[in-house]
Amino acid sequence: MKKLATIVLLLVSHLCFAQNTLTLQECYQLALKQSERVAIEEADIKSSNAKYSQAIGSILPKISFKGTEFLQDDSASASSSGVGTTFTRFSKPELKFNAKQPIFAGFREFNALKAMRAQKRGNEAEWEQAKRNLFLDVTKAFYSFLQLERDVAILKEIEKTLKNRLMELKARTQLGKSRISEQLATESDLAMQQATLSDVEGSSEQAKEILYYFTGVSVDSLKDDLNMPKELPEAPSLLKSTSKRPDIKAAREARNEAKSLLSVEKGARFPSINVEANYYTYRVGFQENIKWDSLFSLDVPIFQGGQTRGKIQEAKIHLKQAELASQEKHRQVELEIKQSYNDFLTSQKQVVALETAKAKAEKNFRVVEQDYQLGLVNNLEVLATLKNLQEIKREFNRTLAQAKVDYFALKVATGEPLP
Repeated sequence: MKKLATIVLLLVSHLCFAQNTLTLQECYQLALKQSERVAIEEADIKSSNAKYSQAIGSILPKISFKGTEFLQDDSASASSSGVGTTFTRFSKPELKFNAKQPIFAGFREFNALKAMRAQKRGNEAEWEQAKRNLFLDVTKAFYSFLQLERDVAILKEIEKTLKNRLMELKARTQLGKSRISEQLATESDLAMQQATLSDVEGSSEQAKEILYYFTGVSVDSLKDDLNMPKELPEAPSLLKSTSKRPDIKAAREARNEAKSLLSVEKGARFPSINVEANYYTYRVGFQENIKWDSLFSLDVPIFQGGQTRGKIQEAKIHLKQAELASQEKHRQVELEIKQSYNDFLTSQKQVVALETAKAKAEKNFRVVEQDYQLGLVNNLEVLATLKNLQEIKREFNRTLAQAKVDYFALKVATGEPLP
């Protein structure tokens, strides 16, 4: 039994550990389940579906079963006879099936259905855009944490190098081969290094909390499996992909909705025709054997006190606003694509240059260390070279993380499928 419990604990520990090392895609999937904003947009879609069902109900027949009993003073019934008795009796019960069907109402119902369909498609597009925005937020949090995690590793590596140098300097100082000032300078650099390390570790914990906010999972380490493309299409060809953006589609559907709602208000100027039918299961008096009747009605609006005209003008204004919002969204998207494209190209060039600089700085540090052993340079030059190497490594790390964020920002901006 104890062995079984031990095995279960080991399996649980292994699973927990596996969950704490996540890729960007895994973080995003967790964030989708965690995000209130995405859930709100999804609820809007369900609300649109409900409104659409209501709009369909307005053009379908309405069938109901009705029962009534009319009670009145029957003091005059004694002097009535025949047909009059039916109208003067104390109780007039009636049971019937009733059906109502609008035949024509200026196509208002059909235009309302078009408006509801446009609203539904717009809400679906906004839901997709909310998911894409969430992906970009998660990406920024992911690479921010990853950058700081790698920064900590770089600083610890430099700290280890400084400690080794300090040990060597102490031995050389005792032998008289190095000055005490060199040892003190190294101790000062080591203390500063430890202070920087503490600061970066604190920032790393903050970035970890931000990632936890999005995912709901405490992450210990991250796995970056992204390989950025070396070449991208030119900016003009990317601008052609604006129609793929969900927010562009949402703006277009908002315009279509406003257009349909304008038609709904214009339909109020047309006459309406309705039909109502009854089938009686129980009646009294001379109407007892009359089983059904129907009523056709025509309603022609002549004057509504300017109410219809005012609603049409208001709908026209809303349509104009929707058209302007759609135009503005197109211009914003074009600007966003251009900026994202330039940001990624700049980051990509910086990564290439800094990768070369890092390789040269590492080689230079090894050469300076060898020169130090030969007495050709002093310890201050070694420390300066080490500090330069650290700065280049950290800058390369920061730029690489930013380049990957810029790459995904470009994918979101152009409406490309997410990984």
